[in-house]
Amino acid sequence: MWVSTDGQPGTIGLNDGLFKVPVAGPERGHVQQFPAVPTEGETCGPVIHDKDGSVFVAVQHPGEDGSWAAQHSRFPDYVPSTGTAAPGDFAGPRPSVVRVTRG
Repeated sequence: MWVSTDGQPGTIGLNDGLFKVPVAGPERGHVQQFPAVPTEGETCGPVIHDKDGSVFVAVQHPGEDGSWAAQHSRFPDYVPSTGTAAPGDFAGPRPSVVRVTRG
């Protein structure tokens, strides 16, 4: 069973994510987090492809409680919070679709 969350930070203080919960076997009922999304974001629309072992998730509103002057997330840009983007580059939060694969 797969569970996608919306609202975890306000309830248990953890980022939202996609969770796998086996329904049979020795791990039955053991909740396992698969991907986590950025702060103040939501995991939605997961699509699981068993054949190639990939999962797609839509990351909605990362850093939604920030402001233009004080952003809480730079996802999907990987600029350190203490750094700045290159001239002409945008380093602010944007909704995105992410693909996770087996390594």
